[in-house]
Amino acid sequence: MLSGLFTTLATLSGVPTQSFDALFSPPPLLPLKGRCALVTGASSGIGRATACALAREGVDLVLIARRKERLLEIKAEIERRELPCKVTVIAGDVTSDSLYEELRQSGCLENVDTLVNNAGLARGVSQVGDARVEDWKEMIDANCYGAFRMVNEVRISPL
Repeated sequence: MLSGLFTTLATLSGVPTQSFDALFSPPPLLPLKGRCALVTGASSGIGRATACALAREGVDLVLIARRKERLLEIKAEIERRELPCKVTVIAGDVTSDSLYEELRQSGCLENVDTLVNNAGLARGVSQVGDARVEDWKEMIDANCYGAFRMVNEVRISPL
């Protein structure tokens, strides 16, 4: 009964509904081999896992993070596995002007058609009333400003 009500409400509101079969049976993804992805925050966690998954699919990579040694470790592992992709490593902080200058001068932005805007950090564990404003500023600079700035720099053409 409730299911019918939601379907009726969705239909009346003009929102199309889809069955779970349709939601779990999407069309195949576009082929990824030969594409180029820029991954920020690539040195650990979700960024590292994403970089490895994309490399496995043959996606050329531009890996960005503050810790160059970790980026080089990922590159070495991709090369050891002889995966069919090129890897460019650029160490830098998404809040730093020098990173964007290096990206522009390297020419690697011209080939990017996928952005994984993953860089971010967490500072402080204090409750709101006790939190340090400097910690919040650092997080907002990296997690928001850095993400917005990277989107502005990476100009991806529509498919």
